[in-house]
Amino acid sequence: MQAQLANLYKKNQRFVGKTLSVFLEGYHSESSYLFQGRDPGQTPEVDGVVILNDFEVVESLHTVYNVQTTSISDYDLIGTAICKGPLPGFPDSTGSGKR
Repeated sequence: MQAQLANLYKKNQRFVGKTLSVFLEGYHSESSYLFQGRDPGQTPEVDGVVILNDFEVVESLHTVYNVQTTSISDYDLIGTAICKGPLPGFPDSTGSGKR
């Protein structure tokens, strides 16, 4: 488990400081003070999520927002919603979503 977490940490580290288009799913499962979402490369039940700890610009759930990633927590990325998205090139429903 530690080796898997170390590999994922390395993978996620390259996203820290980047802006991702994130589909905002709802409140985080561990706190009603946080939101969670996924970028196109994060598969439910397989990958972590993007946790939003600053969401002042969020107007509604089930919407794509551009999120500036700031850090990592175990399997998840942490970030701040900066504006409604998506970024140019955001895959539509036919996109692969590969990271």
